[in-house]
Amino acid sequence: HYNSRIPAKKVAQICRMDEETNAFVKRIFYQKELSMREFDHMLKVALTIADLDGEDKITIRHIAEAASYYVREGEGI
Repeated sequence: HYNSRIPAKKVAQICRMDEETNAFVKRIFYQKELSMREFDHMLKVALTIADLDGEDKITIRHIAEAASYYVREGEGI
């Protein structure tokens, strides 16, 4: 299956992570002021990164890498 085709309603179920990673995800959501669509996409990207690493859970590193691709104009790198 392709991660990009995961329905929005199923993203949270499929993207497994521990409590610390979940708290980090929430901080990223608010700090970057992501829309729900952007948020779902970021989780799918993080899931793909985890898949490529051979991990069955998303970690903070996967979220951080996925979030690094969401730089808004004026935000800087």
